[in-house]
Amino acid sequence: LDVGSRELLPPTPRYFNLNWSDVAYDPEAGCPRFAHFLEQVYPNDHEAQQCLQEFMGYCLTDDTSQQKAIALIGAKRSGKGTIARVVQDLVGRSSCCAPTLQSMGETFGLQTWIGKKVAIVADARASARNNSQAMAERILTLTGEDTQYVNRKNLTAWEGRLRVRLWLMSNMLPATQDKGGALASRFLVLNHCQSFSGKEDTKLEEALVSEYSGIFNLALNGLDRLRKRGHFVQPASGQERIADWERMNS
Repeated sequence: LDVGSRELLPPTPRYFNLNWSDVAYDPEAGCPRFAHFLEQVYPNDHEAQQCLQEFMGYCLTDDTSQQKAIALIGAKRSGKGTIARVVQDLVGRSSCCAPTLQSMGETFGLQTWIGKKVAIVADARASARNNSQAMAERILTLTGEDTQYVNRKNLTAWEGRLRVRLWLMSNMLPATQDKGGALASRFLVLNHCQSFSGKEDTKLEEALVSEYSGIFNLALNGLDRLRKRGHFVQPASGQERIADWERMNS
C-alpha cells in the first residue's frame, strides 16, 4: 500500500520489505467504536485524539524525521494497554518489540530493536537503582536519529540507524536523569485521567478487532494531517506533565 496515494500496488519480487501488517486495507471502512473509545479516554480533548491518530499513522512509515516519541501517562486501567495492542496489530506484531526501560541501558538491550518499526514500553517506571542516566542518553540518541552501535549476543555488533518509534506507557512519569533537560522535549505526552477500573468493557478488544480496517484509515488520515502541517502539536492537556517531567529530571 502506498500510504500517500492510498493505492494498492501489485506484488513484485523487486520490492524488498521486512515489515507487514495483517490488517486488510478497505478505503471505505470506518471505526465508530474506536472513535467512541477515544472520546472516553480523552473526553473533550480533540487535540489529544488527533495527536494519537497522527502518531499511529507516523508508525506505519519508516519516517523518523520528527524525532519524537510518545508517552501515555496516567491512571490505571485508562486505555493505555488497549491502545498499545491496537498499535501492535496495525503495524504488525512481528514489526514491534517490547523492551523495558531498564533493558535499554543494558549491554544487549537494543538487539531486539533491529528491523523493528515500533518499541512499546508497557510499564515505563524507572528508579534510582537503575541506570537512569544511561536510559535517558539511549532515548535521546534513538529519537535523534543517531547511528547506533548495537551489541548482539554471540554475534558481531550491528551498526546503523534504528527506525523505531518509541511508546512509553506508565501510571507515573519515569524518573530518569537528564541534566541537559532535553529528554522531555523529545516526547509527546498524552494525559490519561479517566480510569475504567471496576467497569471495564470486556468485549471492547473484540469489537475493535472488527474495526481494524477503519482504524487503519483513521491512522492514515492522521498521517496526512501530520505531513500537511509538517510537525506534531503537543496537546495542551499534557503540558503540565511535561513541566513536571522537566523539573523531576533537572
